[in-house]
Amino acid sequence: MKIWKIKPNNSSISLDVFDLQKSIKFELPYFDGEVLPVPWPEEYRLITDNQKYKYNDYAIYLNYIPVISEKVFKIVTPLVNDLVQFLPVQHSDFEFYICNIINVIECVDAEKSIPDTILDGEIRSYSKISFLESVLKNNEKRHIFKILGLTRLTYFVSDEFRELLLANNIKGIDFIEIWDSEADFELEQQHEQRIKEAYDAHIIKINNQPHDPLSWNEAIEKLKLGKAAISADWKIQYNSKGDILIGELNRNLEYEFFSPVYIPPILLDLTWQEVDKSTI
Repeated sequence: MKIWKIKPNNSSISLDVFDLQKSIKFELPYFDGEVLPVPWPEEYRLITDNQKYKYNDYAIYLNYIPVISEKVFKIVTPLVNDLVQFLPVQHSDFEFYICNIINVIECVDAEKSIPDTILDGEIRSYSKISFLESVLKNNEKRHIFKILGLTRLTYFVSDEFRELLLANNIKGIDFIEIWDSEADFELEQQHEQRIKEAYDAHIIKINNQPHDPLSWNEAIEKLKLGKAAISADWKIQYNSKGDILIGELNRNLEYEFFSPVYIPPILLDLTWQEVDKSTI
């Protein structure tokens, strides 16, 4: 048995909110693994954020909120109808559904998992995550779920969910294997430890570079001059349209950039340093 993440690739349509105030009211406070406590608005509009795309079945949006087409909705509903609140949205060209995943399972194997980030006593990320097979095996709730601490960060799907999308030729998405119940954990643990050591060494190298420390506002001024700024595992820069991009350092020591709906408050208090822009 394997557990996967789904990541829309650059060939997929990218969506953004049309009305930021509605996003602040209906998205930001919720989508944490529970049914929305407020009625979903009859008109909730998304707009296309990229003009060149090949596929529109699984949109680029927020990591923890899937946005799917009418086609995918019909395909996956029989499998996950009790695990997802499907919320219709308006779009000028396509029919989309925002997916509020309302299934949170306590299934992390704490003995085999390696926490990476702990905030206020709660785990917020893992460099290695392992699940309890005894909890997931033959559990109908395994097909799409969130875990405690990461409900606003990501979600996971089963082999069956993946195979269903592949069988129906859904394009524009990458499946990332997160866990294999049959994997040799000791070898995996050694590999993950090497990755973590390389990651930590890279962060130390960044922090030890000679630089003039910049506040958030000072860093933004550097961006206006065509530069970028980094702070440990974060990087910010403008795209060609003058919109801010936020990059987070991944396990391959590369920054994964996204267009934020809002600026995470944690970034405002960091100390930054000027660097060259990344090629995206």
